[in-house]
Amino acid sequence: MYYYKFNLKYHLHNAKYIKCLGKGGYGTVKLYKCKDNHNKCKDNHKCNELFVVKYLNYQDIYKKKYDKNYKDKLFKKLALNEYTIGTLLNHEYIIKTLDIDLYKNAIVFEHCNGIDFLDYIQTMSPSIEKKLYYFKQLIEGLLYMHNLGIAHMDLKLENIIIDTLNNKIQIIDFGHSKIFHDSLHIDTVILNKHMYGSLSYIAPEEFLEIEYNPEKVDIWSCGIILYIIIHDSHPWYQASINDCNYKNYIKAIQNNNNFFTHYDNILRKMLNPNPSIRPQIKEVIKLLC
Repeated sequence: MYYYKFNLKYHLHNAKYIKCLGKGGYGTVKLYKCKDNHNKCKDNHKCNELFVVKYLNYQDIYKKKYDKNYKDKLFKKLALNEYTIGTLLNHEYIIKTLDIDLYKNAIVFEHCNGIDFLDYIQTMSPSIEKKLYYFKQLIEGLLYMHNLGIAHMDLKLENIIIDTLNNKIQIIDFGHSKIFHDSLHIDTVILNKHMYGSLSYIAPEEFLEIEYNPEKVDIWSCGIILYIIIHDSHPWYQASINDCNYKNYIKAIQNNNNFFTHYDNILRKMLNPNPSIRPQIKEVIKLLC
């Protein structure tokens, strides 16, 4: 496990605030720079390095009519889930989680110098080859997570940071991540029932309010990401029969017609409405080769 004791209280006291990196329903993400005068801080963290603090504010929780004590307990449970899963992950394509402070409602991450995949596509106009290069890194990172029995549950372009200097990605944001099997029961999948993520990336089974396999939800989201990479647009607004484009896609499948202009075979498999037929991540890697 990648971990060393990062003392948030100490570092914030000895840090310079740089800027706000983003805001959302989850809270606010801020960038700091350690300004300790020594070569290394007392917790062995390298000085003069940037670090990121995510101040949590799960707005959806506080909008609901729960009593305050229950809301606070649920808040801490979600924060601990994100932190715990983050500290289990040690991979070159996944952001490193350093510390948590439940009193400040904050989680600390290493800083990745880059822009998210969506901004990268919109501002850099990269070639299809370059976009696929980073997509394959996403699949490798996700393979690592799935091998540990962890599903991301909120994969989208905005949760993939492109470090163009080092030519690699960093998968971020484990706020909705779930453990779907453990090492002692590797053949047993822990099903989920709640809907997570951004609407256009959500798998069709999540709309049905039934138990589903979190692993296959990640595959669906990756299929949407692959479609956007290739076509520079979303295939549909949401994967439900109320969406005309998705309805046309279902008809194309039923009539065995081509729907995708490029990468039809792999997209059909990753975006199969039936999650039991959808491939596992190791099969996706073979399809990309």
